[in-house]
Amino acid sequence: MTLRFVYKNYTGRYIFPFDPIEPYYLMGSPIFPEVILPLDNGSDFKIIVKNVSEDNFNIRSAKLNGEVYDLPWIEYKVFTEGRILEFEMGSEPKTEWGKYLENLPFQLSVNE
Repeated sequence: MTLRFVYKNYTGRYIFPFDPIEPYYLMGSPIFPEVILPLDNGSDFKIIVKNVSEDNFNIRSAKLNGEVYDLPWIEYKVFTEGRILEFEMGSEPKTEWGKYLENLPFQLSVNE
């Protein structure tokens, strides 16, 4: 099943705005095998989810345009470039994926 979103619907695409004035989106667990987000420039941002099922709802890894992507957030400008975000799902979480504090956007970082 491929979903094509024309309207702003954050629930179905598992990427949520962190703050209405900041250009960062947090990622949740994908539920559809493929989502296509049409862009104003005529290109699409595609989200492809491999091995997703009722039992496989944990993100094991991610790739952005074929490159390893280890961040649990994404910048708005990435959407506007018409890229492909791929997730590999599993029944158990991969506790190393997206956990490093140095990879957090400034607004989410821990102040010392």
